[in-house]
Amino acid sequence: MKRVLAPVGRILAVLAIYYAAQNALAVLLGLGYIAVNGDIQSIYRFQEVLNEVINFLLDKTPYIVLFAAIIALASYFVIYRDRPHDVRAFLRYRPLDAAAIVMLAVFGIGVNFMVALLLTLLRSLPFLEPLFQNYEELSQLIVGGDFVITLLTVGIIGPVVEEIMFRGLIFGELRKIMPIKIALVVQAVLFGVYHLQPVQGAYAAVIGLLLGLVYYRSSSMVAPMVVHIAINSFSVVSSALLSDLAFGKSAGLIGLAGILFFILSSAYLLVSRNFKYVIDDSLYYLSRRPPRPPEHTAE
Repeated sequence: MKRVLAPVGRILAVLAIYYAAQNALAVLLGLGYIAVNGDIQSIYRFQEVLNEVINFLLDKTPYIVLFAAIIALASYFVIYRDRPHDVRAFLRYRPLDAAAIVMLAVFGIGVNFMVALLLTLLRSLPFLEPLFQNYEELSQLIVGGDFVITLLTVGIIGPVVEEIMFRGLIFGELRKIMPIKIALVVQAVLFGVYHLQPVQGAYAAVIGLLLGLVYYRSSSMVAPMVVHIAINSFSVVSSALLSDLAFGKSAGLIGLAGILFFILSSAYLLVSRNFKYVIDDSLYYLSRRPPRPPEHTAE
């Protein structure tokens, strides 16, 4: 039982620390906003003030991500400082050649277009309209701030930390208690749940599975990090630089190019020698072995 509970406890700690860091800063910023902008009438317009605070916090999301990333990485170092064997097994950093890096980035951009296509199809379902309206409002607020800061935090720092969390530590702990193919699915589901918003969580679970498969086939944390950075950074850049009008005039051509990117890069990932280093079930089998009895030395 301990062999299962210990990894589960570390998984919960990894998730809780990142959430706690985000929420702690959000609460402090929210209280600060109310203290500076509140007035005696605020108590009579609670819902209005609450909406103002939420919009303010969403606008500060890049700074919250940066703060939470620093706290989380420092905390993970403390948790795993006495477990270097786990860190080496979980966070593999096999170098990849330049062609592989480029194709991983293209794959990430292609995933973005495939997600956009999926969301367009789902948006046509009337009963999902309220969820999509909430999702689009949140997305615009998150990427609507300072471009450089948003690109740095949401586009780069956030993906690196999330890959260390999910494809590294959480996936690694799961590999100790279940076969690797089941662990791939579970870490993807956790990645989706972690995003909370239903629409974002649904496609995040699919992306989490793809990122897990990229790590599984490459045996290098560099691979899912590159894909995740490409997904988020392309989303930030396209939101900032492509107007709805410009995109609308050539949406079909751009969408077709994106789908082509996804197909060609997926084919490359399937056949390239860089993605033949499949991670095995060794952690699972090692965790099932009975503990070795202590060795007694003759006096």
